[in-house]
Amino acid sequence: MVCDVESMMARFESGDGVFVKKGLIEITLKKTKGVVEVIGNICGIADVSGDDFLTITHGRKEITIITEIKYEEEILKLFEGKCSVKRIDNLCSLSVVLAEQAYETSGLFYEVMKAMKEKKINIVEIVSTLTELTFLVVEDDVENAKKVLKNLIRN
Repeated sequence: MVCDVESMMARFESGDGVFVKKGLIEITLKKTKGVVEVIGNICGIADVSGDDFLTITHGRKEITIITEIKYEEEILKLFEGKCSVKRIDNLCSLSVVLAEQAYETSGLFYEVMKAMKEKKINIVEIVSTLTELTFLVVEDDVENAKKVLKNLIRN
């Protein structure tokens, strides 16, 4: 099946549609019983009812937290004595709003990632909900990534 990029990009909501959040950090911890027991406390630190950025991903062996740098110290206190696997700072998120039916479009994520690759933009992480697709990139790549996404939405 040939991918119809034009109809695929119609799966984005109309408008400018690229939302950028700067000053993010990623903290990855080994998934231990102690880490799992305190992970829920993070929601009491970040203002998730407002515009704050917070994503927690439970993998098989690791848990990754992506949030704003202003919460780093308080979050790390929760995990004192637990092994931090990796910390990546200077991250930015770029989020686009998808139409609810976007999940029915084969190759949508591929086309976006392909466009990023062509501009040599390294995607650090990808997170999504049904109607939001968020890319995390290093701060140096955020403007180019924003141009790529806006171009895909416009075309």
